[in-house]
Amino acid sequence: MAAGRRRFGRVRKLPSGRWQARYPGPDGNDRAAPTTYATKTDATRFLAATEVDMGRGVWLAPHRSGVTLREYSQAWLAERSVRGRPLAVRTRETYRHSLDRWVLPTLGGLPLDRITPAAVRSWHAKISAATGPTATRQAYAVLRAILSTAVADDALARNPCRITGAGQARTDERPLLDLEQVQQLATRMPAHLRGLVELAFWGHLRLGELIALRIQDVDLDAGTVTVRRQGVETDTGPEEGPPKVGSHRTVHLPPQGTRRWTNT
Repeated sequence: MAAGRRRFGRVRKLPSGRWQARYPGPDGNDRAAPTTYATKTDATRFLAATEVDMGRGVWLAPHRSGVTLREYSQAWLAERSVRGRPLAVRTRETYRHSLDRWVLPTLGGLPLDRITPAAVRSWHAKISAATGPTATRQAYAVLRAILSTAVADDALARNPCRITGAGQARTDERPLLDLEQVQQLATRMPAHLRGLVELAFWGHLRLGELIALRIQDVDLDAGTVTVRRQGVETDTGPEEGPPKVGSHRTVHLPPQGTRRWTNT
């Protein structure tokens, strides 16, 4: 068998008479071209084009070609984690709903490398007309996250989700209650919930964190509350789990807050 050497990759003549091209990928693994070639010139041209693609950052791993968004998203959702922790149940359900309701019906059958910026813009305009801003934002955000992972996997050269601000929440500034308003609110609550209102104000805890508190989480002598878990409403009913990533904490209450909660 005859073989040729060049600066990038190499070609060799197979017993069949056809030519094979091999080259090192960015990950260091040696790869063969996806097909063989009738002539040495054709094999050499493939290597030259591949070298240019790698230099421009648009090379795709051959084993990823043809994978549809539906196929890739299933694996992505199964493997997705945040700072080493699996997704919370409610977060996973939100992602799944966005995919099944808004993303996959239009884009699911497309191979990843066929999802262009134009296709994303058309899809985004379609769902914006069909649903509200929150569902649109969530659907776009999950699509962008999936395709960002595809870029990291060398399944895409660039992320086609390039609509400025489309995945960002836009909410009006929330009004702040002053002490008098909080006291009025607490007095209008059933007696067993007044302490919860006071603690929400002085401790700045989320509702899910409040309803998951236990007696042992509260130290009135030290004036602290430890957040260890949160309650969430899932498709199968209420559940408890760890708080949001980075939210496990001990909150120090001001003296006036501790006194009021003790007296409630």
